[in-house]
Parts: sequence; C-alpha cells; structure tokens
Amino acid sequence: MRTYRNFIDGRFVESQSDSFADVDNPTTSAVIARVTLASQDDALSAVEAASRAQKTWRALTAIERGEHLRRF
Repeated sequence: MRTYRNFIDGRFVESQSDSFADVDNPTTSAVIARVTLASQDDALSAVEAASRAQKTWRALTAIERGEHLRRF
C-alpha cells in the first residue's frame, strides 16, 4: 500500500506529524492508500508557499493555468 506525503511548495515533503489516515475505496471499503496528516507547521508552510506563488499564478492565462493543472 502506498503512503502519500504532503505536497508543499512544488514538491512532496515529509510531515512534521507522525499521524496518518487511511484512504478507503468507497465501493469495497478496502484501504487503498495512506496519507500523511499535516501538522500545524506543515499547514503554515503550505499557506506561505501558496502566498508566494500567487503573484506568478495570477499572471498566467486561464489556458496556462489549465496546462499546469493537467500535469496532476
């Protein structure tokens, strides 16, 4: 089973928290993955990264934003 880390500032990072949550398949109730639960410091890092990125993101056209989002 795969464990997913937090995605902050354009990269996957280790959490400062040791907590995880299971992700269930809604059809079978089987656990299909685990995700790291963010700590308060992780959340603050994410907000700071988003704030820094906002100026660049705002300057992109809708098509350019869509191209970025399709990568995921």
